[in-house]
Amino acid sequence: AECLFKTLGSAYSAQQGNSFFSTQAILNYIDDNNIYSTGTKIVDGSGISRFDQVTAGALVGLLEKVYFSIKQFDDFFNSLSIAGVDGTLRKRMIGTPAENNFRGKTGTLNGISSLAGYVTTADGDDIIVCMMVEFSTGGASKYKDIQDRIIEILAGWKN
Repeated sequence: AECLFKTLGSAYSAQQGNSFFSTQAILNYIDDNNIYSTGTKIVDGSGISRFDQVTAGALVGLLEKVYFSIKQFDDFFNSLSIAGVDGTLRKRMIGTPAENNFRGKTGTLNGISSLAGYVTTADGDDIIVCMMVEFSTGGASKYKDIQDRIIEILAGWKN
């Protein structure tokens, strides 16, 4: 992730990739596309720095922008983990309507668990989902289970 982050900075600046140019590229993309960004701070590409800050509103705005982009969506969507199938979601939501349906990205640090992506309801409606949980008691698995259950309910939703 960090190499991709620096490559982005290099492509943006036509100079050697570094964190400054990479951050500028991302912030300019967010600004140019009117994505909600209040409270957003980008420090690195891996997301493990506690100085990185992003809101659920910013992530949903980005996911929405990509969703409606004919040029970007397929490649981006196909790069996401699939619930019950692969990546960080391979052991999650198995045997539920979300299995092989929800596509997303997880994020976990000590005391933080996040999940964002796309799920299709039983009626065929696509929903953008973003959940961020900060906790001081209990393990991350407790909160991942809650996130999974919400996704499962949305995947089975019928009007």
